[in-house]
Amino acid sequence: MRERSVTAVEADRTFRWNSKIACRTLEETAFILFQSKMVSLNEVGTFVWERFRDGATTAEVVNSVVEEFDATSCRVSKDVGCFVEELLKRDLIQESFA
Repeated sequence: MRERSVTAVEADRTFRWNSKIACRTLEETAFILFQSKMVSLNEVGTFVWERFRDGATTAEVVNSVVEEFDATSCRVSKDVGCFVEELLKRDLIQESFA
């Protein structure tokens, strides 16, 4: 499988939480409930997840993670790209066109 990163095409896409999910964050861990399935996220996943609450572009999320966790933008871009794909696959986030 080819490793994906946030490309120019994806960088300006805005995502927000699926309105049908339920979420609670406790001690830097997000617990997401959707269609009777529970997902929990680690600290970095929760940080990224929170950025999508009200809508954020993938580029904004990458920049936030780089600043918060003092990481390289190349690595963060790849990780965020993969994470966004997983969230989309599970219908936890949706692209926002507004």
